[in-house]
Amino acid sequence: MSQEATQPTIESTPAWIDRIDGFFDRAGDWCNPILVKEARQALKSRQFIWTFAVLLLGAWIWSFAGTLLMMPGIYYVPGGRAMLMGYYWVLAVPMMLVAPMAANRSLVAEREDGTFEVLSITTLSAYQIIMGKLASSVLQLVIYFTALVPCVAFTYILRGIDLPSIGLLIASTFLTSVFMVVVGLFLASIASTRSLQSLLMIGMLLLVLIAEYVHGAFAMSLMTAGIRNDDTELVVLLLAIFSLYLVVAIFLIVASASCLSPISENRATRLRIMMLVLQAVAMFWIIYLLMYSQQLGNRLSGSLFSDFLPGRGTVLVLAFFSAIYWTFMGGLMLGESETLSARVRRDLPKTFLGRVLLTWLNPGPGTGMVFAISSFAGVIATIYTLETIGLVPRFARTSSILPLAATLLGYMMFFLGITHLLVSLVRSKGSVTPFVSLVATLLMMSLGCIIPYSIGLYLNNFRSFSWDETQVTNWAWTLVQFGNNAAAPHVPWMVLTMGLLATAANLLYVGRDVMVRRVSTPQRVLDELAALNPLPESEAPIDPLA
Repeated sequence: MSQEATQPTIESTPAWIDRIDGFFDRAGDWCNPILVKEARQALKSRQFIWTFAVLLLGAWIWSFAGTLLMMPGIYYVPGGRAMLMGYYWVLAVPMMLVAPMAANRSLVAEREDGTFEVLSITTLSAYQIIMGKLASSVLQLVIYFTALVPCVAFTYILRGIDLPSIGLLIASTFLTSVFMVVVGLFLASIASTRSLQSLLMIGMLLLVLIAEYVHGAFAMSLMTAGIRNDDTELVVLLLAIFSLYLVVAIFLIVASASCLSPISENRATRLRIMMLVLQAVAMFWIIYLLMYSQQLGNRLSGSLFSDFLPGRGTVLVLAFFSAIYWTFMGGLMLGESETLSARVRRDLPKTFLGRVLLTWLNPGPGTGMVFAISSFAGVIATIYTLETIGLVPRFARTSSILPLAATLLGYMMFFLGITHLLVSLVRSKGSVTPFVSLVATLLMMSLGCIIPYSIGLYLNNFRSFSWDETQVTNWAWTLVQFGNNAAAPHVPWMVLTMGLLATAANLLYVGRDVMVRRVSTPQRVLDELAALNPLPESEAPIDPLA
């Protein structure tokens, strides 16, 4: 007998098993190492064990207590709604209170103990660290939820509650819990000192309790009234809330990663892109809900803007929301560092078109001020275009929103410009943070109202007086004049001129940020990048804006 005949045959593994093994191998490589570490630590922690045990005990107690309290009517009267209310509160406490606070404390503790610095010197980026901690918290939320799935199914068997209401309650509870986890991570990322950590911990607790109360009120109304089959307005409203929730959550994640990134990284460009995305999404839903969703539009416009026809307050909401939003963001961007690291300068656009369009996304207080002002100017142009083509009604029957919008733009330019000058002087003596620049912006806006009004009271012997041109920096009184249709036609031009002068005074500082040039990448870095990501030259993408 030959040697080939005596050798045992090895059966080949089926192809579908190889594909499954390959999928899990790729999934294991893709999984964030922080997720593995955090999940292992969280599932072994006493906090999780005790929380999960109390959750099971609470569900077991309510199952017996609720059933006994409804006896003997439970046999012939629907009791699913009452049982679901109890299960909701049993589930909401660990999901909306314990998990967000635990995520916040986890990141704060790592920053206090110095372990975060160890993570920051690894190949993991700040974004991966934040996403790993978020995924670990979501894993805990899923475990909490799966423990009560049989109880929720039990409520449906008892009748009195429909599947859409149960699904909406579960989805809203889960999404609210995830959002509060994101908020907790964001607050932990901006807490740089122990005193600020303690203050933000109290703030986090208050936010969690407010979210618990608001969502609890929504849950009670949902389980009491249910969902009508023809309630399309509710579906639209829920879609708007979900899209805004998603964009705000991504914005907070990006902001958290930016706060934790080293100073040599570009911490501004992604944030500014997300600012534009958030403005666009909010603007779309404001227009749709107030104009084209009939029941909500008539209800909101009639209650909030009783002086206008239904829907005429849409442009007013857009203008004021955008002015507040970009003033707030502009105040924060004024606190960015003026110095760009060599790593950031390597990625600056090098073509003329790229510098024209993308320079305002670069880090820096000057580019941040121009970015906020130009973004709000773009919003005004969009509103005016929508008015012109008739998609939204005019601010009043015969007048446009343009004079009021120009006044808002002028005030934004003036106060951001004055604050930028002040922050630039302070920066020469010490460091300035975004929080400090935001407080300085709010202070300048307050003084712009207090100083001229106090002078006017003194000159009029502390008696009431009418608005005049000396109150032009008093933005609150000037906007009230617009609301009373008493603003003179030249007021927008005065305010806009004042804003242009304040912006022109900052040209030296803005030009310094704009004139920063791209530096070449060292050959050593190019060799390392080529070794990590080999890409044939023929397949290299060409970016016209680079």
